[in-house]
Amino acid sequence: MRWSAVVSIGILISLSLPGAVSTASDAKTVIVLIDLSGSARELLSTYEKYFDLILTDLDHGDAFTVLKISSGSLAESEPLVHGTFEPFIPRNRLGNPTDNPFEVRASKADADTRLAAAKTELRERFLTNFRNSKSTQSTDILGAIRYAETLFNQLGRPRRILVLMSDMIHSTKQLDFGKMKFDAKDHQSVIEREQKSFGLPDLTGVKVHVIAAGGGDTERFMKLRSFWEAYFHACHAKMEKGNYASTMLVFDE
Repeated sequence: MRWSAVVSIGILISLSLPGAVSTASDAKTVIVLIDLSGSARELLSTYEKYFDLILTDLDHGDAFTVLKISSGSLAESEPLVHGTFEPFIPRNRLGNPTDNPFEVRASKADADTRLAAAKTELRERFLTNFRNSKSTQSTDILGAIRYAETLFNQLGRPRRILVLMSDMIHSTKQLDFGKMKFDAKDHQSVIEREQKSFGLPDLTGVKVHVIAAGGGDTERFMKLRSFWEAYFHACHAKMEKGNYASTMLVFDE
């Protein structure tokens, strides 16, 4: 697996995968899957705004990966950007761990400054790679989600967040949501097909956000949302109704 888009800044970013596993109890992995199909290109500026909201929420000990959804998502192993942040450990000027309140405050201020610098470089790297990415002809959302399961297991943080920036219309030669009525019968047949062909990903404990969800009219939107609710439930993930939307105003995880 190639990780040439990994950012490296001082001691904040670790290049080892999966060796850079945080032991902080509240550390999280955030994986973002971005739809770059032709139908989604008009949302690029909106995606950038959402990226900034997510980046702002990242903290010491977190891991962050952005992948594009394509026609071959499982093989799309090189991220648009990837970063892992070391957990905060208070240290004195000699580099030794400390619990002295004055040294802790100074150490935290220094770590926060370096974290901010790392985020800035992550953002610049993301924008460069994102804007230079070519449109994809199909949208293998289900395959991208299966691949995300692998990355969650590699990165090893206790909290796991999956963000999909997509209209959520899976479209491949084998399966095209745009050509389906997408009633409850279709929902079940797609889930059973996935289970039989690939096995459903185990997303136990994963919290899901869907941004830029579409589908056309309101009825179609609701049918797609119902399917994805059923799918993520079958994968043991948690997707609240308020986290499946056409827009995102805040990201607080």
